[in-house]
Amino acid sequence: MRLALTGLLALGAIISALAVLAPRADRLSPPDTRIIQAAYDAAKADSGALHIDDLRVENAECMALGPGRFQCQVGFTRASERAGRLYFDAITIAATGARWELVSGLCRSGTRI
Repeated sequence: MRLALTGLLALGAIISALAVLAPRADRLSPPDTRIIQAAYDAAKADSGALHIDDLRVENAECMALGPGRFQCQVGFTRASERAGRLYFDAITIAATGARWELVSGLCRSGTRI
């Protein structure tokens, strides 16, 4: 009986420690350009026709919309343009489990660029 109680207490301590250490959506830092680029590339792989192949995220300024959701002003270039013209767009990005998902923005090449 005593051994079972000790085991339960140890298990409870481990679960509490993991809960404190595990990243939560409401404690996430704003996404950086690497995260936004990866989310864009993942969205492009899902529906390639609506995305630009050579888009490169250059900078981003983000603010929290809620737990795990951010709105960002993104500066991006196109690798095919030698002049290095900088484009801008507003996006919404959300943490969904272990990955980030582009919710809106950077998708329609015909209307946004």
